[in-house]
Amino acid sequence: MAGARRFLGSRVRRCHRRHARDRGETGFALLEVVIAFSVLLLALTGIGLEMGTQDSSILSSHNEQTGDAVLNRLLDEARALPYTVVAKGLSSGDTTATSTSTYINKVGSDTSIWVLQDAALSGGNGTGEVINHYSPPTGLTPPPPFYKHKTCFSSRGSSTTCTAAPFFTALTFPTKYRSKVATNETVTWLNKVIRVTVLVSWTAAGGGSPTTLSGQTLIFGKTTSCTSLGSLTAPSQASCEPDFTGGAFAGGGFIAIKPVDVQAIKGLSFKRFDLVLPGTSSNETLTETSTVLGTANTSGGTVDPTSSLDQESLVITKATNDLATGTSDDQSLTLTQTATTLTSTSATSAYSVTASPSATDGGTSTSTTSASTVHACTNFTGALIISGLPCGFGRVAQGATAALSAALGPAGVATLATVAATSAHPDRVLTERYARDANLTCPTAAKAGCISAASRAGLGTVELAGIPAAVKATPPGWTGYLDKLSGFRARATTWARSAKTPWLTGEMTTVTGTVSYYTGSGYNTLAVGGSGQAVPVSTVHVATGAVAVTITSHLSVGGASCSETTTSARPSTAHRVTCSVAPLSGTVTYVVTDGTTTIADFTLTVGLGTVSASASYQVAT
Repeated sequence: MAGARRFLGSRVRRCHRRHARDRGETGFALLEVVIAFSVLLLALTGIGLEMGTQDSSILSSHNEQTGDAVLNRLLDEARALPYTVVAKGLSSGDTTATSTSTYINKVGSDTSIWVLQDAALSGGNGTGEVINHYSPPTGLTPPPPFYKHKTCFSSRGSSTTCTAAPFFTALTFPTKYRSKVATNETVTWLNKVIRVTVLVSWTAAGGGSPTTLSGQTLIFGKTTSCTSLGSLTAPSQASCEPDFTGGAFAGGGFIAIKPVDVQAIKGLSFKRFDLVLPGTSSNETLTETSTVLGTANTSGGTVDPTSSLDQESLVITKATNDLATGTSDDQSLTLTQTATTLTSTSATSAYSVTASPSATDGGTSTSTTSASTVHACTNFTGALIISGLPCGFGRVAQGATAALSAALGPAGVATLATVAATSAHPDRVLTERYARDANLTCPTAAKAGCISAASRAGLGTVELAGIPAAVKATPPGWTGYLDKLSGFRARATTWARSAKTPWLTGEMTTVTGTVSYYTGSGYNTLAVGGSGQAVPVSTVHVATGAVAVTITSHLSVGGASCSETTTSARPSTAHRVTCSVAPLSGTVTYVVTDGTTTIADFTLTVGLGTVSASASYQVAT
């Protein structure tokens, strides 16, 4: 019975499936498939059309972006060139320009006048203006974008021969702004303004009408914009300021021990050991903003390579009206002596070298961009400067004697150099900006005013190259030194102004002093003056027992000089004046032996500073 039920059930299910096939309910009929494919085809066709439209739009947008990039590139190239280069314009022999008859119309009896013509630039935007062009020297051409006047680019930006679409054709026209074609001239106040017009066109792949972009820029010198173009450019007053610089330096000398070979003095390993002398400086840089820097330093000592032992006192002042820097427009600092004795000693303590600065040096440094009763500089007579303009002042005085000495074992201590106090003749510097006025400070002919830099300096008596104390032999006529500078006083003053006309307080230097040098039997002297000169070689050789000393000096006096660069033929070149005075400089060699042992072999390098001043003026260009 169980098997029969399973059989009957099976028959029933088969009958049911057969009846279902008879009714056609098992899947899609052919008609339904055709309808479905038709609907899908319509949808795909619509999507394809939309994608084609989008692709065309993207290609058009890409071309416009490329054309705009080419346009901006050529305008930027023109703006980056000096005005004098732009003003020359196109090359008369450029065939890409001479054949562009669509845009260049040659007029005049000899067709030498080129005129820009383009209907798209209606309303006076360059149409009808005279195109600048010239005949460059053989082998030379104007820089891009003026040569070649017609240039081509591919869609990727590289240069091409304008043969494969899409390519971009660029034309550049430098014209005299608002020029009169008939006379080939411009309105008087515009005669240094150049309008640069750039046209960029392209045709899309597959043909069609060309697309054109145009752009323009005006190019002119800074002087023109400041003196003539106010109604056109409204430049800021700062951008029209001329450039002034002024710098003054006084003092800053040194006397240094340097080894001739590996070791200067037995047991010591320094490369250089210096006695530093006081000095001060002031520097002004006045362009669109004003910056004044000042320094002042006392006497001290430095040693290389152990610079952590250096003994120096220094102040630095800075003032600027450039708001971007965030610094003050006035600073004044007092200099006090903090440097103490600097000594380098051997392991046995028998050998050493010592720099002994003056303990009572002092001074001040002032920098300001607007001198007033609150922010004032001081001139050399002690009067306050309250001009409302930039100035800088520095002063430093050596209060007592500074010295450099060396302990040389069995030879004893040698006084290598002494520099006496300079309280009566301190180092001083002054830089000052002047507005033009009716007196001789800055005459009315100097339209933009003036700048002055001045320095004053003095040195106390300087004695060089003493004999070690244990060497008792005394050379004939010896008084304790090989060379001596006394009574040194110097000054330097410079002016720079917008009118090259000297007046009473013009460039000058003065210098006085006397050099005494040992001759082997006594001393001779020579006067320090305006001309540089060599001091006759001085030599001494003495010995006591096994210890022998040889000292030889090779020194010179720098003299005084002024140099000047005028702007009479080159307005774009700064008018610069520099004056300087150099006191004693050179070397003194020491060789000290103990029998066959060398205990000292070094040069005493002498540079007693400088007194200098420089000033420059450059027109706003």
